[in-house]
Amino acid sequence: MSKIQWEYNLVERPFCQQLETMGWSWIEGDVDVPEFTERNNFREVLITGRLSAALSRINPREGQQFPQCRKICSGRNSGL
Repeated sequence: MSKIQWEYNLVERPFCQQLETMGWSWIEGDVDVPEFTERNNFREVLITGRLSAALSRINPREGQQFPQCRKICSGRNSGL
């Protein structure tokens, strides 16, 4: 078993499964198909659609978008 497969089987996958039991969503991807993880390419660190929805859900602003969402989702926040 390769080191990468070993790490996935014994560390990454069990951790993601534990997060699922706590209510988190886990999207198992494919190293060749970024669209499986709702990204255009693997350089995108954030899944902006999900981030935007979550920020709006936890920070309601009477129908308005969370003020920093556009800045965060576009990657223009140097604090990330």
